[in-house]
Amino acid sequence: MWPVAAQAGPPEVDRFDNVEQIMLAGFSDVAFTTGWIPAGSPVQLSIDVQAANTLGLSMFGEAHYDWDSETLSFEGDPGGGNFAYDVGLLLHAEVKIDVIGFSWTSDLLGPYDLLVEDEAEFDPYLLPGNADRPVVVGEKTEGVTVASVPLLPDIVIASGNLDIDVSFDVEASVEGKSIAVTGPLNEASVITEGESVSVIPDEVEDWMEPLEVEAQLLARVTTSTTVIIRPHLVVSVLGTDYDIAGIDIPVPLPEYDDDFVFDPVLLQFDRPEPPAGTGESGSDSDGSGSGEDSGTAGEGESGETGDAGIDGRLDDGCACSQGDGRPPLSALVFGLGLFGWRRRRSKRD
Repeated sequence: MWPVAAQAGPPEVDRFDNVEQIMLAGFSDVAFTTGWIPAGSPVQLSIDVQAANTLGLSMFGEAHYDWDSETLSFEGDPGGGNFAYDVGLLLHAEVKIDVIGFSWTSDLLGPYDLLVEDEAEFDPYLLPGNADRPVVVGEKTEGVTVASVPLLPDIVIASGNLDIDVSFDVEASVEGKSIAVTGPLNEASVITEGESVSVIPDEVEDWMEPLEVEAQLLARVTTSTTVIIRPHLVVSVLGTDYDIAGIDIPVPLPEYDDDFVFDPVLLQFDRPEPPAGTGESGSDSDGSGSGEDSGTAGEGESGETGDAGIDGRLDDGCACSQGDGRPPLSALVFGLGLFGWRRRRSKRD
């Protein structure tokens, strides 16, 4: 069994990258129609609305494991965080005129689309103590003209124009809450930026087997979305003007106020190399033990080493050297094996 820690050097590093996207509502999820409004009016309009909103959040950085203190910490890449919030609208409209002696219904007008989006970069992981915490994105306007459509059902009898404005107040915020850590022997939670927590390593048979730790980032995200459609229809029919305005059509987009849970990330850290001469049993480091027989043969007793001067071999086939200060051949082979197998196993780029 290899020691838990030996000859520890600089902290071992692995990537701790987190990417998550949530579609709060797709265009197929939020779809409704106003029907013909105002009810009973000789001039009416109908508006069909589809809406969608999406959250995107990414935080990139590194995990550092210090073998001397047996602690784990996290450091975000400068500018390695991105938070984006998008709201999209698709609008269709129709106009219907039914005045004595004249009836007309327009073809479907549109689609007219509006995309409200904002994003921000920051330094992860937005835990308490992070100067960028919280990150807020959003946009607000009292009115954006999505469409202005002339209506010419009959240039002599009727004419008009349809304007569609959209007002919106879109805002989203994010802040980190914690990084849950699960090691082989204990659990811990990082709750402040740059904090180091204890992660007790396990003992393994093969020191080249990496220490594996699972880490999961938790953030808090809130959104507030207000979207209102305001149509304005002006039509003149047979010398009579019809003005339809002051109608607010709210768009029921879902809001979000919940924990944003990223997928767990498996971290792997190389173990320190054991001290030179340490074997699996730990009994050869002082040169005693199994070397007793070869030491006896080196003294030339019983005359059994007479052929060793020719090819360096003992009668029993042992490739041991006779007191010349060189290690036994078996030790050289073992050492070469370690040299050839030293690597960062299972390490992700």
